[in-house]
Amino acid sequence: GCLGLSALPAVLYISELLDDDSACLRKRAFESIGLLGRLASSSVPKLARALVQPLLQGLADEDCAVRVCAVEAVAGLGELAAPAAHHLAEALEDEVEDEDVRVAAAKALSSCGGAGCGALVRALEDSNCEVRAAAADALVGLGSKAVAAVTAISDMLASEQPGVREKAAEVLGGLGKASEVAAPALARLLKDGSWSVRAAALASLVRLGESSLPAIPVMEGFLRDESLGVRYIAAEALGKLGALATSAAPQLEACLSDKDHGVREMAAEALKNIKGDHVC
Repeated sequence: GCLGLSALPAVLYISELLDDDSACLRKRAFESIGLLGRLASSSVPKLARALVQPLLQGLADEDCAVRVCAVEAVAGLGELAAPAAHHLAEALEDEVEDEDVRVAAAKALSSCGGAGCGALVRALEDSNCEVRAAAADALVGLGSKAVAAVTAISDMLASEQPGVREKAAEVLGGLGKASEVAAPALARLLKDGSWSVRAAALASLVRLGESSLPAIPVMEGFLRDESLGVRYIAAEALGKLGALATSAAPQLEACLSDKDHGVREMAAEALKNIKGDHVC
């Protein structure tokens, strides 16, 4: 909290080390500037903004670990790093770039406010599953700032790639009420051929509350699915909907005799949530 412009000489000194022949020393220099940036972002925003450009220099470093460190340092500046969003987006979308750098770029874009939303949405269709996952987490982290992307994300629910459909469903659930318009499309995914996609759609529909009512009959059908994992998730989802899922009570009662102990327990818990009383 005491950091002020008096730190400028230290920044200038450390900046000289960003071009050092030692990758280890360059990495330490970026870490140090990143720390100063985090401290300055609230107390001396002018100083923090001045650090963006030196940190961006690290994106072109020949050493992968240095590039990751530079990106993480930029992320530490929070929304003051918004001017760097374009450069971070380029790193994220560069499929030749190292995976660790691209994942770090996705996380950093989440710190830049809505400036990097477009790149993060496009990254949901990336061929690398780790990049897709990082982009999904970053979009959820943006919260209301990602609302404008709901339509684009909803369109991805129809992707031919199961991994893309899964991540799109996860993000829509994480964005809450803003995603209510996607409830019908999410409900259709409950019949998806991929178990992980169905699970993501179920979890997201639960978060949407009343908007998921049209999907309850489909959830009830999953209580009879041959996969115990699907039965468990369906019971869990219906239980989280509480009284909204009253129509599913008979099917859940039938699950009290399920051959799997976990499904039986989840069905009992769901009935308790729906009826508001103890289920024997």
